[in-house]
Amino acid sequence: MLAAFLLLANLSGCVPARWSTNDPASVALLKETPINCVLLEAPAWSAAFSKAARAAGIAPLGVVREGADAAQTIEQARSAGLEGLVLEGDFEDAALGAYAGQLPLAVLTSRSKLRLEGAAAGVTGTYQGAWPGIRAVEDDTVQAGPTGAPWINTNGGFLRFVRAASNAEVWIGYHPPENEPLRVERYVMAVADAAVAGARWVVALDVDFTRRLLARESRALTDWRTLGAALDFFERNRAWTRLPPAGTLAVVQDTASGALISGGLLDMIGARHTPARPIPTRLLKAEQLAGTRVVVDIEPASVPATGRALLKEFESAGNTVIAPPADFRFPAMPGFQLSLDKLEKRDHDQLDAVWQRVTRAIGRRNLGARVFNAPGVLSHLAGEPDSNRRVLFLVNYTDYQAESITVWLPGRFSKARLHLPDGQVKELEPYRVEEGWGVDIEVMRTLAILETE
Repeated sequence: MLAAFLLLANLSGCVPARWSTNDPASVALLKETPINCVLLEAPAWSAAFSKAARAAGIAPLGVVREGADAAQTIEQARSAGLEGLVLEGDFEDAALGAYAGQLPLAVLTSRSKLRLEGAAAGVTGTYQGAWPGIRAVEDDTVQAGPTGAPWINTNGGFLRFVRAASNAEVWIGYHPPENEPLRVERYVMAVADAAVAGARWVVALDVDFTRRLLARESRALTDWRTLGAALDFFERNRAWTRLPPAGTLAVVQDTASGALISGGLLDMIGARHTPARPIPTRLLKAEQLAGTRVVVDIEPASVPATGRALLKEFESAGNTVIAPPADFRFPAMPGFQLSLDKLEKRDHDQLDAVWQRVTRAIGRRNLGARVFNAPGVLSHLAGEPDSNRRVLFLVNYTDYQAESITVWLPGRFSKARLHLPDGQVKELEPYRVEEGWGVDIEVMRTLAILETE
């Protein structure tokens, strides 16, 4: 019980998962993973389960929906031995206030209501997210994105913005697609998609996986261990996922200018394997531009006068500022998921013009890292500005292993290690290239972390 209490006193250590059963025997499955807090729907609140979970160092949290009576809910939660509540929905401030101070709280809202300041219990989160993977069209062919590469559904750019805009822990709590058979690699992608941005996916299994796991079917147990290994991989390397984004390109953007959209500008740039650092418009200061060579100012009209003066000074120093026409507005998207086929022609043409400006400015320049021969793979570069160590996260969103990947980094590094989820650490041999130094990665399945120094 003490472990659960300490966990909730500091939710930064919470590795969350939705759990559909209150059978105390199911706690044994959780003990095989790093999962240390579980979200239970109200019908599954159980004192017996809570007791077993707490004994295993796992905090039971109750999910509360809009419209619930706060006083009654709190009484039921305490009777069931819950250690905290997760309010999931768009609660009004008055409703949130009724729960405040009663039990530890985490709040999962829609993206439009996302709280970037003053998050409850140090956690900000949303239940809206894109299920990661290659986007297919109706005939199951692969859809191309604005960059010409396969369109990858990812929440990475959105989550990196939220991490930059808030000092809270970030949870993303979407569910798997219904009525779609899912290989375990798709769950690993969901874990990685959030983790490389320094966030956590609230693990949620589909109905079939849940049924087979609770029945202790052999294949389900194997897949569960694979999922647990992916969680453990990122928990062991948590310090790296907390590093700030590296690279010399920054995107100035905010909630009203497309930063909450999956598939937005940060993801479009990322599809080119060009590192991009988000700078929330309201936080734009001189120190945020240190080490930056290119800035994309996505909505100049939204930048206050002090910010515009900073960008003018930045450009006068020989750096590049890419700005669309003053009247450009990033198009709003239903569900916060960019879909080019749903845009009005004017919005499509304006966004395409902005993208063409960005690609011309980037060109073949190495703005932190270049990755070759990796279609369907996304990369994320991290590292402290005053350190030579760089960490490059690689996530493969395809159904096949990636082979013969080449990575170029500017500057010289003498050591390169490839970290894999199974615990392997492979020493790679750096070699000189035209823009710095490079390494070759023979093969990777879904996850890898390249460490250089």
